[in-house]
Amino acid sequence: MTETTRSRLAIGLAVLALLVTVGGLVYQQGADGEGFISQGVRNFGDVRVEDTLNVDGDIDLDGDGFDVEITAGASIDTDGATNLSASAGDITVDAEAGSVNIIGSEADASAIHLDANDTVTSGINIDTGTVSGMAIDGGPFSVDGTGAFNVNTASGDITVEAETGSVIVKGDEAVATAITLDANEAVTTGLTIVVGSVGGVSVDGGLTDFGTGTYATADGDNDVGIDGDLEVNSMAYLDGGAECNGTLTLENDETIVNSENGVITFTTTTAAFSGAVTTVGNLTVGGTASWGCSDTTISGDLTITGTMTAEDAVITDTLDVDGDIDLDGDGFDVDITAGFSIDGDLVSNISTAAGDLTLEAETGSVIIKGDEEVADAILLNAATTVTQGIDINVGSVYGLSIDGGLTDFGTGTYATADGDNDVGIDGDLEVNGVADFDSTSDFQGLATFQLGLTISDGNAVVADHLRVTAQTAITVTNGAAFAPTGTYQRIQAAGTVTPTITAGTAGDLLVLINTSAQTINIADTSIQMLSAAWAGGQYDVLVLWCDGTNWIEISRSNN
Repeated sequence: MTETTRSRLAIGLAVLALLVTVGGLVYQQGADGEGFISQGVRNFGDVRVEDTLNVDGDIDLDGDGFDVEITAGASIDTDGATNLSASAGDITVDAEAGSVNIIGSEADASAIHLDANDTVTSGINIDTGTVSGMAIDGGPFSVDGTGAFNVNTASGDITVEAETGSVIVKGDEAVATAITLDANEAVTTGLTIVVGSVGGVSVDGGLTDFGTGTYATADGDNDVGIDGDLEVNSMAYLDGGAECNGTLTLENDETIVNSENGVITFTTTTAAFSGAVTTVGNLTVGGTASWGCSDTTISGDLTITGTMTAEDAVITDTLDVDGDIDLDGDGFDVDITAGFSIDGDLVSNISTAAGDLTLEAETGSVIIKGDEEVADAILLNAATTVTQGIDINVGSVYGLSIDGGLTDFGTGTYATADGDNDVGIDGDLEVNGVADFDSTSDFQGLATFQLGLTISDGNAVVADHLRVTAQTAITVTNGAAFAPTGTYQRIQAAGTVTPTITAGTAGDLLVLINTSAQTINIADTSIQMLSAAWAGGQYDVLVLWCDGTNWIEISRSNN
């Protein structure tokens, strides 16, 4: 037998130490060293093949079984298709201390084919150690099944990883749950998606719905609907519209950026912002909007149908609030580089529970305008308690100008002050400075002028009494001058004296009354231009008029 023949039909070591009956055949070796099969011999002992077993026909091994024991390696090499099968029972290939290698060298996708598809109940089970597991190295591989397919682990994690490529999970069934990620085994299970800082998560298609809700605007391509609450601990970047039916909470230094003039809509409950909020488009909140953030910039319209609670907000376009605006906190500043307008269709209120409310235009004017055709189109009301008042401070140049109809202090009824630019005072008027009246004035109450009253044009009409306040009595002495302090000047003396009067101001009216029991003499000399010397007894009266230099007598009375 040649070496080529030995190599092609080598099964020598594979059937070493046969311990079975070999169906009437026994292997023998000739003098030339080649083996052959002789027929009609039954061997109940061991069959030993020391070199090559060459069989031109079949080898049929019958019996209860057989063992092949090999002290060295064994190789079965064939030129055609080779089959190893068992009509019943299992076939086990076991390397007790080594590895089992199955190699298919054919350039075909099924070079190694594991087929358990004899019946619908058959399958393939791969058991590995707890350390190494199973590794598939090489080109791409595919697991195809015609029915439902399951990858399951009783304990531990299942990891699907493409080290340099992508992991693609695709469901072609035309149902809403074509791909289902189910972590609902227990209430403590959840789903975590970790992505790189550049790529992020991209969802492209119809509505992405968190909570199977019903939405007013989020109902189309690439929309997101959130039926519960949305809480963002980092940045939320929105290119289009977003609708939230629950509560939106932004913490730390988050920013909502609406970069393509879409609309951010929260349709039902609460939008709570504790980070920075920025929108290029509109921000609409259907419920309560709560701002605890450091900065809010809205380039579009802000529409809130409920209550707005904010700390700081920068709005570069229109603020449209259908409900209340409630600004809570230790304080807030509103800084605007351009003008701003607050427009309301109904009654509007700006109030503070404590402290002052200041409206200030640092370089411009504060204009308060009421267009309603009523007497109190503008109402300044400080009448909550009797101790409240209104203080108006103006500059020293322009003062306070009131242009229009009757200005009425006290809702009185006046005889002459009933027309354009008139002033009516139903109570008392007290002026600590000089009062200058260019036209007719009507005082229903008491008018008090601490420094003087000047009527530059027109008459002073007193409908009731002209009351002149009595000045403090001056004690005069003999030969000394005294200066009257008012029109009604009382004088007194300890004995008979002759004093003189200090010059007054042109137009001063002086009524001197001696309230003491002593005689007070006023000489008709110097600046005292009298009809004769006056010797005033108790309650006698001397009336004088000052022309700026002299005191000129008007009348006297001896009472």
